Amino acid sequence: MSDQINQEAIEAIMLRLEKSPDLFSTLLDGLERDQPAIINWLFSESFDILNQEEKQYFLFLALVIIIAVSEALENEDAVSPQEIEQTEEKNWEIFMEQKPKDFREKVNVFFENCEQEDLLAFVEDSLEMEHEDQVVSAIGRPPMFIALKTIIDVLT
Repeated sequence: MSDQINQEAIEAIMLRLEKSPDLFSTLLDGLERDQPAIINWLFSESFDILNQEEKQYFLFLALVIIIAVSEALENEDAVSPQEIEQTEEKNWEIFMEQKPKDFREKVNVFFENCEQEDLLAFVEDSLEMEHEDQVVSAIGRPPMFIALKTIIDVLT
């Protein structure tokens, strides 16, 4: 699939979610029905390393990606737990092979041959930015990046 999800579409989705908090839980319910493997994984103990604020932010970012993909691409197939596991494992291998210690340098490799560059840039920027009310810790950044990259991969 080569339909590009652009920055404007991503920002529009973020705005919709920020404007109506009820939409967030409605969408999570729909996701539970349509993509049970993804929702189970997002709420699994794999992400216990994240603090409560990071978990909420992580879910928000995941939802933005899922909505963006579902609105832009015709893909109704439910993702299997095996697909998630294999893709996540592959992404971790690539991440761990990178020698630079700086986070941004380590994730640069993921942009090579990336079909959804704006979506991946959204993930990177969201995890790098420091907001007054939302800071992703150095510990939380890699697992969040790998997980969100995995979601992009399995859905596209």
